Amino acid sequence: MKTLKLGINLCLLFSLILMIMPQKALAENYLTDQNTATVKGKVTDSEKIPLPGVVITLKNHEKYATTDLDGNFAITGISDLNSATLVFTCVGMTTQEIMLKGKTYINVIMKDNIVELGEVVAIGYGSVKKSDLTGAVASVKGDKLTQTSSRDVLSGLQGKMSGVNITLNSGAPGENATVRIRGVGTINNSNPIYVVDGFQISDINYLGVNDIENIEVLKDASATSIYGSRGANGVILITTKKGGKDQFHANGSYSIGFQSASKKIDMLNAWQFATLYREAYANSNVSLSAADDAITQYVIDNHYKGTDWQDKVFKEMTPVHNAELSLSGSSGKNSYLLSLLYTHNEGLVKYNDFSKFNIRLYNNYEFSKHAKLEADISYSTSQKHDINGSVLTSALYMDPIAAAWNTNTNNYGSKTFSQIEATNPALLIDNSQYDNMSDVNRLVANFVLSFTDLFVKDLSLTSRFGYDKQTTRGKGFYPEYYVDQNTYNQESSLYESFQCGTSWLWSNYLSYSKKINNHSIDGMAGMEMQKFTNRYAYGIAYDIPYDPNQQYFDLAGNQERKGIKGNYSESALLSFFARVNYKFLNRYLLTATIRSDGSSKFVGSNRWGYFPSVAVAWDIKKENFLANIDVISGLKLRAGWGIVGNQNSLDNPYVYASTITSQSNNYVLNNTIVNGYYPAELANKDIKWESTETFNIGLDFSLFNNRLDASFNLFQNTTRDMIATPLAPMYVGYNAVPSNIGSMRNRGIEFSVGYKQNIRDFFFDVNWNITSVKNKVLSLGTSTAIRAGSLPRLDPTTYTDVGTEIGAFYGLATNGIFTKESLDKLHAEYPGYQPTAQPGDVWFVDANNDHRIDKNDDRQYLGSAIPDFVSGLNIYLKWKNFDLNCYLLGSYGNEIVNGQYVYINGSNIKSNWSARMWNRSTKDNITNIPRLDVADINGNTSTFSDLFVEDGSYLRMKNIQIGYNLPKSICEKIKMSDIRFYVSADNLFTITGYTGWDPEPVSFGTLNGGVDYGTYPLSRVISLGANIKF
Repeated sequence: MKTLKLGINLCLLFSLILMIMPQKALAENYLTDQNTATVKGKVTDSEKIPLPGVVITLKNHEKYATTDLDGNFAITGISDLNSATLVFTCVGMTTQEIMLKGKTYINVIMKDNIVELGEVVAIGYGSVKKSDLTGAVASVKGDKLTQTSSRDVLSGLQGKMSGVNITLNSGAPGENATVRIRGVGTINNSNPIYVVDGFQISDINYLGVNDIENIEVLKDASATSIYGSRGANGVILITTKKGGKDQFHANGSYSIGFQSASKKIDMLNAWQFATLYREAYANSNVSLSAADDAITQYVIDNHYKGTDWQDKVFKEMTPVHNAELSLSGSSGKNSYLLSLLYTHNEGLVKYNDFSKFNIRLYNNYEFSKHAKLEADISYSTSQKHDINGSVLTSALYMDPIAAAWNTNTNNYGSKTFSQIEATNPALLIDNSQYDNMSDVNRLVANFVLSFTDLFVKDLSLTSRFGYDKQTTRGKGFYPEYYVDQNTYNQESSLYESFQCGTSWLWSNYLSYSKKINNHSIDGMAGMEMQKFTNRYAYGIAYDIPYDPNQQYFDLAGNQERKGIKGNYSESALLSFFARVNYKFLNRYLLTATIRSDGSSKFVGSNRWGYFPSVAVAWDIKKENFLANIDVISGLKLRAGWGIVGNQNSLDNPYVYASTITSQSNNYVLNNTIVNGYYPAELANKDIKWESTETFNIGLDFSLFNNRLDASFNLFQNTTRDMIATPLAPMYVGYNAVPSNIGSMRNRGIEFSVGYKQNIRDFFFDVNWNITSVKNKVLSLGTSTAIRAGSLPRLDPTTYTDVGTEIGAFYGLATNGIFTKESLDKLHAEYPGYQPTAQPGDVWFVDANNDHRIDKNDDRQYLGSAIPDFVSGLNIYLKWKNFDLNCYLLGSYGNEIVNGQYVYINGSNIKSNWSARMWNRSTKDNITNIPRLDVADINGNTSTFSDLFVEDGSYLRMKNIQIGYNLPKSICEKIKMSDIRFYVSADNLFTITGYTGWDPEPVSFGTLNGGVDYGTYPLSRVISLGANIKF
């Protein structure tokens, strides 16, 4: 309700500002001079419809005018009719410049600003015209990423492209996103690589959305194989903004948002909980203790509501600040850009905040017409404070009778009943004050020296050196405390960690293009070297003072009890690559690439991997039989094949060697305890590249003078020699070693369509995309399925086995709830079928028809986290000075294992119950919810079944933003180029049947994806902001 009131107040304030603006300031002012001329004219679109609201400016002057409702205009004060140039600008139309050459009246026809097929698109180590693409590549402009309150690039990219599924791992401030291009490609690392202005890096956290000019995503092997061993999971190419080409420009923006939890789970209050507590004991024929009987009866008699723990944990209306500034321009042969970003998010929970500051400096110096040097240096620093991982789940589990603070004991409240598996969330939060803190500092530098027309025309050379260094310092203090005999910590502790990862890349490549009659050839060849290092150290000490100024290892009271560990690793990659683009008659296209990678992670004949690809395309529109069909603006058929690798699936760079460790292994020698070393893993010298073979068929078409643009792709990706670590029997005495053990396949369909049009002073741009991927494990080198997704007091929930999806859910199916009649009938025929069941218990399905239930033998497929399809809808509308942006994100057909079910919907007593348990089965009323039973003798909720598996489909309004641009006349008066105010809402609503906090961020790895462990929910954010251009 508070959020709704704030939104209404902000909208009223925004409307009031517009209403009280001086009307005189909104009128157009023209300065005239007796020695100047007036130019008149009319502006229409390509269909001769008048265009109102077109801005006409006199180039290099401040004179301007706008067209009226009939498209007419008049601009005065022109001193030189012969040399003067008028610039015509309109949203959704291509900007035009017209030299007057003495004319005093002109007619102007403006064309729709639709993305043309001649647009240049970035690909690996170069660029091509969009019309010449043979691979599956999707593009997004940088200005499409700035809608949300988060300044994170991947958050802005959500839902913008087909085949690219981005999920936020958590709603906590500063959390990363998971990106999957065309599904989960392997058991291990399925992350794509990021290439920022040609520099290959692991993530793009150091960039802000306003640093981005374009993003291209390479999805099939014909596009990604140029990156060889790092392209198996797709490639995200990012082109950043560069320096200005003429005069100085300055852009600034600021926004403040207020966030709250987008959803809270309905739980029982104190007297309701006490009622069910007594019922659970009665159903089990167990007597309550005198103390429990007195407490619960008192709470019921007084209708005591108790503590709403979610209200205690989640804060309301906490601020989110974003401030950005960019300066760009040029001077002689030099162009430059400086960008700054600051963001601060206080989070939904106390002591859970995140701050980040980015600075980026770009400089381009042209030595001559054919030689230039580019330097791009970014520095990012962030501070993050995480909460104790069990705070959120304890807000559900803690009994509502307990108090956050006990005024009688002047201490934190204790749980009322010992069997409650939770700790007072208020205690956990306050103990997080100095815990889970991290500082991240990152430096990324990219230097490019390039030459064109080197020795001969159209021969170019590019040499690039990139450097990336990231240091992460972690610190956490956990205090000593005592609440009661079940809630205490006898000795305080302090840990500190340090991690430093560095990588550098040096690449050099030649490019050449040549056209001979009807033949066009573009070639590229080069080499590349990369090196990666990682250092890690961790230490812990005990009996540390509470004073934060004294929290150091040297001040530990217990100098005998300390721990320290660390490691160092490095790996390197040497690569050679080449690509040829051939075009015949401007409509028959061929692309062939080859890359050879040598990695230090492999030895012998397995060290080098070879990754080829080939793709063809037919530009059908350029055939004579379609030349005169105007409704079809473009039509192209594509097909491609290729093989790419995935060396990132091998985290340990020394699998080929046996490694030793000294961790937790003490021996007694000569009556003295010494730390010993032992071989932890055997060597696997046969480990080899994990590779993915892809096939892609695509169709691109555009209609109605390019107003409608669509793309369709069919693909198949098959990953072979998957690297995974099988389970090793205990008697072996060694940890299992990573091996090439299996294969997996993804088949899918992608479709995207967009439509743009300008109708008088109204412009709209609507884009929709949908992706469907079917995953299947083809083989595993293990005799049994890979099990994962464990939950407390339950067997693993996911099984990865041949013939099913990766991480599929397996458990018992159910047939509803037993009534007395159905149970008596079943036991009369099969006495051994759930012999301890009573009316109100769960009826499990006998999958193997042996007339008894066994959780192993009767286990069956219950679904998976892989959706049937995901979709995104993006809408942009502009009318005069008003604009509206919104986009929706949806997922359909995916299941989620609700990890909280065993507690808040449990038959026995381990926590508070959800409100739905008020409708549980009783002996007099059988419902679809199991009865309560302290012992849970039937295993209603201690056996993993389809009761835990819920439909995770959802449709979410990710963002809606309404903006208003001040009239040019006002901006000119205050020496501004443009001023825009906006109101924005993130995660405004979600339509879903999932009963947990949030269906979107439920992604906790590959093998256990879709298991909800109580993930921090996404917040609803209402923001007010302004964009200013100088």
